[in-house]
Amino acid sequence: MARQVSVNDIQVAIFLALQVEVNAMDRMLDERVTINPNQDILSPWARAHISNKCIPGRIGDIYVVLVPLPRMGTEPAASAATTCRHIFPRVELALVVGVCGAVPSYRGRDGTNRAIGLGDVVISEGFEQYNLGSSTPEGFQRKGGPLYGLPQPNQELRSFIAKLRTPREVAEVQEQIADGRTICRYKKGRFAGDSTTATATTAKIPWHQFIGRSFAHVQSGYRSAEAAIHFGLVASGNTVIKHAGYRDNLAKEIGAIAFEMEGAGVCTVFEGTTLIIKAVCDYADAHKAKEWQPRAALTAAICVKSILTSHWSPTRLIPRRGLKAYCTASNASEYAGIIGYLEDTTDPTFKKVSFPDLYNPSHC
Repeated sequence: MARQVSVNDIQVAIFLALQVEVNAMDRMLDERVTINPNQDILSPWARAHISNKCIPGRIGDIYVVLVPLPRMGTEPAASAATTCRHIFPRVELALVVGVCGAVPSYRGRDGTNRAIGLGDVVISEGFEQYNLGSSTPEGFQRKGGPLYGLPQPNQELRSFIAKLRTPREVAEVQEQIADGRTICRYKKGRFAGDSTTATATTAKIPWHQFIGRSFAHVQSGYRSAEAAIHFGLVASGNTVIKHAGYRDNLAKEIGAIAFEMEGAGVCTVFEGTTLIIKAVCDYADAHKAKEWQPRAALTAAICVKSILTSHWSPTRLIPRRGLKAYCTASNASEYAGIIGYLEDTTDPTFKKVSFPDLYNPSHC
């Protein structure tokens, strides 16, 4: 029988747009759990939503909920995020996980040129919506700036990203990704649609005429089993980019290194606590294809599991065994809207109450 938890136990929401992304992330769960209807005052609609549209589970000591989206795009993502925030009020971190397109290369903070390979992971440091603007006789004019900007990561999340991008942390995540790929026995294969050095071309010219790496390097599966991790601005919008020239112009204009379609919707709901973790499956050009989606989705899922189990800690610790709920007898009114989860204690100032009682402080 699956473990039963409360909606207040869910600390991380993971949004997934494609079935291949849902399948990969579901494999990373240490166990699936169910929401205990006796612990929460939930409407029939909320219970049906959890049962039909969410996958609660556990990764390490953290309870998560996988949220499959009905389709790609910012609107479905925003709608799902709004519902998720209503049902799971204690979510501390919203992750947008899966596959994305990327630029072939970009200039790093140290001034060096960094290449992005298929299967590499991109972690967002910020967001920008690329398809918000006006259609004019001169063409599409994108609107940007503070007035139209998306909510950016808060200070706490920025500090976590800064810690995560240190060489030691990056090396640990890369090692765990490599181990995870080996365990999952995902075969390394060449991708016959790469266009690393193509820029303004729209014709599907044979890929080997544009490849910027050696043929042997491509056949080896890009850096063997190791996936590089890139940090930078991620552009989000409802338009699928399949034009290298547009991609390059957009990257130059806003400084984005990757492109996806759900982050802009989620970050407007989970303001300041949204992080995009996606693996590259194409270069957002005419060679866009789906051959690398399964491998990229698996890589992103393994990266998320690595981060949640070894690198990120929630502000609340919820024990997996002997979960008890307490409130103080003398300060019941102070805890009217707060649920405190503590280990078993002999402190006489605490007394045990049932979960339904937590919604009624007079019972404390």
